Amino acid sequence: CGQEIAYAIASIRSVVATTSLAEKLRVDVGFPLLHDVETFYSKAELPLVYANNYYNDKVIDMRLIRYSG
Repeated sequence: CGQEIAYAIASIRSVVATTSLAEKLRVDVGFPLLHDVETFYSKAELPLVYANNYYNDKVIDMRLIRYSG
């Protein structure tokens, strides 16, 4: 869309898998997951990208590095 991402705001919290998430992620209902919700903004404060992610920390090791040039 011709916009440059200036920054992102993330909210990361623990949740348990619902029936729907458990089926998609192939885990048991109630399995602990990390829920990451992020919104990426332009320099003009316009939201450009919305991300809603769930992570199983038994499968993935997540590290975040934030940099704005």
